[in-house]
Amino acid sequence: MRIVIENLVDNAVKFSSKRAAPEIVIDPQQAADGAGFGIRDNGAGFAMGYAEKLMRVGSRLHAEGDFPGTGIGLAIARRVLEKHGPRLWFGAEEGAGASFFVCLPGNRETSGTL
Repeated sequence: MRIVIENLVDNAVKFSSKRAAPEIVIDPQQAADGAGFGIRDNGAGFAMGYAEKLMRVGSRLHAEGDFPGTGIGLAIARRVLEKHGPRLWFGAEEGAGASFFVCLPGNRETSGTL
């Protein structure tokens, strides 16, 4: 989970870095099948039509000069979660930020909603 959280937070920090007032929110979430967390930012965002491309190793939606990195952080987070069972889903709007949510099945100890 450390790798997942690091990659999701690093992604939020990177893509919010060009905002005059960057905002990143990490909070607990509750779903019918378990609890987890959400990480939301007000960064560059992306068009949801490119979401699957974004989650592939080496895929980038922005020019390398715009945002540094290798394009593997989200793909790593997704692979770790798929291998171990937690769910990952996300939403975004180009120019308005992105939200990533992780649900840990069977764990219902936090509050909030998914």
